[in-house]
Amino acid sequence: MSNHPSTVEKTERGSQLHVPVAHIRVRTAATLKDFISETCVVIGVIPGSKSSRAELTIKVLEGLKAARTKMFIVDETNIVHDSKGPAERIHIRNFIKELVDESGIPIVFVGTPSSMSFFKSDGQTHGRVEEYVEVPPFLAPTSKDTPMFKTVKRYLEFFAEDCQLALAKDFDLLGFSQRIYLASGGRMGGIKKVFVDCAKDALKSRKSTLTLGDFAASYKRRKAPFELPSSGNPFMLEASSLAGLMKKYPRPIETAS
Repeated sequence: MSNHPSTVEKTERGSQLHVPVAHIRVRTAATLKDFISETCVVIGVIPGSKSSRAELTIKVLEGLKAARTKMFIVDETNIVHDSKGPAERIHIRNFIKELVDESGIPIVFVGTPSSMSFFKSDGQTHGRVEEYVEVPPFLAPTSKDTPMFKTVKRYLEFFAEDCQLALAKDFDLLGFSQRIYLASGGRMGGIKKVFVDCAKDALKSRKSTLTLGDFAASYKRRKAPFELPSSGNPFMLEASSLAGLMKKYPRPIETAS
């Protein structure tokens, strides 16, 4: 997306926003209104507070055309899976189907296999999707250049931005990403669960700074997304034990023997 930035063009009618890649990211428990509102913000459309769903859909489609959008990316697709009830899930799904049919541009949905289940559960939606790609497990993070480490770091950035939660200054980020790897099985859905569970606990207790102990307590209280044999609580492992476990997983946990 950084290679295709949004620009503003001066026209006779005023300023027109051009958005080559519309990147939509909506918070969880979203409604159709939330989804459409975020889309309107990204492509520079004023939705109108009293517009009907049909009118909003038309505005979004016209806005994508005016913005010369060449690709539409829905990030965190769990907004559909975790939306406010079955009715909202259907509304969002129908809106997505209309976008696919009418926009004429590639639409990419990014999410975990579980959060993408609405593609398979609805035949009409599934029939509009050309390919369903499951994200393979990560390799163990051995340096700051590895995909797993970068993914964990992005989650921490979301923590700071969306939840106002910071890490304690003595955090070893590489070691922390290795603990997240063990706790999640190297799977995207597991990573999300570990972070979301800890965020819920922190916000309930009104904390603004997180320690390794907070992740350990949260992991212990809830059902772990991935049970690693004989590792115990990965957030309570000594550094030497953590290093020993990392040597056992040169391949993804799910395929390592």
